[in-house]
Amino acid sequence: MNVNDLIDEYYDAREAYDNAKKLATELDRRRRAAENKLIDHMLDEGTTGVKRDDGTSVGLRQSVSLSCNKENYEDLREWLIEATGDDSDFVEEVVSRVALTELVKARIAEGADESDFPEAMRVSTRPIISVQGWKNRS
Repeated sequence: MNVNDLIDEYYDAREAYDNAKKLATELDRRRRAAENKLIDHMLDEGTTGVKRDDGTSVGLRQSVSLSCNKENYEDLREWLIEATGDDSDFVEEVVSRVALTELVKARIAEGADESDFPEAMRVSTRPIISVQGWKNRS
């Protein structure tokens, strides 16, 4: 096998993967639409759960979603202190993965290797393929 045969094999696999992702996206859209339709029906009917002959049961439960980010950080801390008297159980310090990755990339560019970083970081490197013009190919 020559390099062009290997590129063709890679392109075939990548195209199949891209098509599968598109299909998965469409199937997920259909699943969400069916789920929303079912939720609306159950709410309209006042149904909280249904047992089926196949042994499964479908029930409604409450899902909670919220926004906690840099933009609303100070407001949230103020609210937590007002609501609970203390925000220490809710505020944590974490290392920025993005900034840490950039630091590691810079150190590697300067000559460091995986063994130069703490074992807990589990730094690993490997070559990857970069294709220019993939979306516009014919």
